[in-house]
Amino acid sequence: MAVRRRRREEGQPGVPDGSPVWSSVKATASQPTPSAPSKMSRAVFGVDDRHQQPVMRIPREAGVVSPTGVLAGAAFFAPGRCDVDAGRVTAAGAAASQEGHRGRVTGTTGTPTTVRTPTGVRRRLAVMAAGRLNAGVVDWTRVYDSHGAADRVPGLLDRAERGGGEEVWAELWDRLCLHGETVFPASFAALPRLVELARTRARALELAGAIVRGAAHDHGSDALFADCTAAVTELRELVDHRLRTRPGDWLSSFRDLLATAGQYHWSAVLEDFTDDFYPLPCPHCAGEVTVAIGVHGCYAAIRDWDRGDVERRPLRPASPAELRGVGRWMYDTAVRDGQAGIAWGITYLFGRAQCPRCGTVFTIAEEYTSANLPPCPGR
Repeated sequence: MAVRRRRREEGQPGVPDGSPVWSSVKATASQPTPSAPSKMSRAVFGVDDRHQQPVMRIPREAGVVSPTGVLAGAAFFAPGRCDVDAGRVTAAGAAASQEGHRGRVTGTTGTPTTVRTPTGVRRRLAVMAAGRLNAGVVDWTRVYDSHGAADRVPGLLDRAERGGGEEVWAELWDRLCLHGETVFPASFAALPRLVELARTRARALELAGAIVRGAAHDHGSDALFADCTAAVTELRELVDHRLRTRPGDWLSSFRDLLATAGQYHWSAVLEDFTDDFYPLPCPHCAGEVTVAIGVHGCYAAIRDWDRGDVERRPLRPASPAELRGVGRWMYDTAVRDGQAGIAWGITYLFGRAQCPRCGTVFTIAEEYTSANLPPCPGR
């Protein structure tokens, strides 16, 4: 078979005449730097000037695992295991496809390697370029759920997409968000797919929201969660859209919205202000102050386990005009959706209190945030 030879200086491999249609998917390593591993999952997409085809540049030297299954020396260009051996990339599963694409991969050594990938890779690249991780390229053998091996998760997600029943969602909750709050690496690997499903399925929206709330806890998967930024952004839009419909579980959805905005402390404790308590330290004397907001009164006090709340001092609510930043956003969202009781409570939560011990006046929300906001996971 004749081979058309391209210019040597371009470094392009020969392409046999009469072969199937190939597209050039070229991966070029970034400049080696000490921070390169943290850039592994951030592929940069461009266009091959010669063939006007997608170009993906991946730093091969990086040593982390991303939810997309992009590993150190093992980029998932096919729905199978891809291995790197002495600079060669082979895609198991690609050989099963007669239609494919031939790509050129250049590692840190500059050695070009040919990769054959199925036709669907171009579609996956487009999705990834838009910031959406495709569950079809997740290496599920490298993440775990509450049961250990996460090999059942992709099948469960497929069944959920096809309209799976209660048993499917029950198992997904059990594996990805145990007891509604404990999350795992597989939870973040599944999050982009869940957000896609959440566009049309309320159960997926609930589970995705719970996973983001759980990101505030210690799970050891911050790098995986960091790769879900686009999914979290879309989730925030979906949750906000649902809140505008004023659902019966508005408060639960509002907590999800707070989590997607990084307000994990409010997401964890915010109630309906019927009888809410917020313990926090006085910024001056460090004594514990109990702040109460509810139908039984709005005050700061010292909590005594025998006598109850003693030495009460009335709270000073903020007017809507005084609210700024997160407080103003929370208040406006509650007012927009007809949640007058929540909006009323927020004016007290972002108002001021006086310490019963030393008399210092402080802003409640600022001190509670300082004492309880965890480091933003994955940010």
